[in-house]
Amino acid sequence: MKNRLLKVLLISTVIVGVIISGNSNLLGNSYRDCVYASQGVIIKTQPKDQSGKVGSNVTFSLVTENAVSYQWQYRKTGSSEWKNWSGATGASVSGTVQKDWSGMSVRCVVKGKDGANVISSEVKFTESTATAAVIKTQPKDQSGKVGSNVTFSLAAENAVSYQWQYRKTGSSE
Repeated sequence: MKNRLLKVLLISTVIVGVIISGNSNLLGNSYRDCVYASQGVIIKTQPKDQSGKVGSNVTFSLVTENAVSYQWQYRKTGSSEWKNWSGATGASVSGTVQKDWSGMSVRCVVKGKDGANVISSEVKFTESTATAAVIKTQPKDQSGKVGSNVTFSLAAENAVSYQWQYRKTGSSE
């Protein structure tokens, strides 16, 4: 009878793999080195919160290992029921923001090669109310003598900061 060394790799009390050193006649086959006991889903990158304006597109995504299928789900504000997002069966889902999305929760149910389901982190969608800056009055050409001051101005709505730039005549920079 040969001595066999059996090592079991544990992660949170779940057997992930069995390593067999030496030769073994397991189920009539000769195995050496490694036999995997599980191929469960691993979510490497969870989805992230998203925001956008009504009519814009947003994308929720995740990165997994050992996944065979995906089903994205959503839960509207005030509801306790998760609903399947129609056609959302990949590692990412994109959609056009609707008026009733603000505060909506999103998650993904991922099925692994082992047949078990793993549910991603729940993330939120927040409607963006920010409005893009709009220049209402463009700056005008100015002239002056060398050493004198000139002033450039413009009128803008929804601007949070300004960055003036200049280019010398004949320069492409």
